[in-house]
Amino acid sequence: MSTTVKQSSYRDIKQAYEKGVEQAGGISATYLEATFDDKSQQFVEVDEEFEEDILFQINELMPFLVATKYRLEFIVEDTNTSEKKKRKYRNRLEDLNAYITTLENIKDDIGWS
Repeated sequence: MSTTVKQSSYRDIKQAYEKGVEQAGGISATYLEATFDDKSQQFVEVDEEFEEDILFQINELMPFLVATKYRLEFIVEDTNTSEKKKRKYRNRLEDLNAYITTLENIKDDIGWS
């Protein structure tokens, strides 16, 4: 059974997506800047406090990202949304999944799963 989505729901999901990828991108950029030395082209150690801060930020953001992911999956799979819109939301879903994977990889790199 397909469901019709209200226009305001599309807008809310788009805003959640934009907020999520902006925050996830900020966390991953901060981590990369701190752990990769451009001059030597080598990864460097960072202090434990920095790692704890990054983990805290990831753990705070992850439930929001996962909830947004499920909302996007709902639009892509279970609605009467047009194919054109579904493609757009499918692309957003792929982007969001990439950010989630990146944050999970950072947690693994730090040693926290």
